[in-house]
Amino acid sequence: MKRFIFFIIVVSVISILLAQSPMKIKYRIIEIYPDEHQIVVRFYTDLITEQMLSTDTLDGKVRRARTDVAIDLPIPLPPNEEIHGLIQRQAQVDFFRKKEAIIKGEAGPDIEELRPIVGKEFVMEVEVPLLGARIQR
Repeated sequence: MKRFIFFIIVVSVISILLAQSPMKIKYRIIEIYPDEHQIVVRFYTDLITEQMLSTDTLDGKVRRARTDVAIDLPIPLPPNEEIHGLIQRQAQVDFFRKKEAIIKGEAGPDIEELRPIVGKEFVMEVEVPLLGARIQR
């Protein structure tokens, strides 16, 4: 229980510290699919580079990255400012905050403490109404 409370305190402190320092997430449109009215955007930061996020590289060039996102564009195509707004809403802000905290050594308790429960099965019970069942009011 003490470890859990310590963990909550550390996470809260990290959240406060991260909230105080603005993160600059960069992005670039890397592909356009006119037939699907879609673009692919890659997100990265100064600390978490495209190379670090790479899942497919050819001749030193990143072809695919973990943060590549396909974005369907509305018809008709909105002005550029609105397109940038659509793109920015797709940024994986929480992912980047967590990755930067890990890199900076601010991740809190060691995740290795979870090693004993890896591979174990857990069961949770959830009440789900049957299809076609009447909901009582």
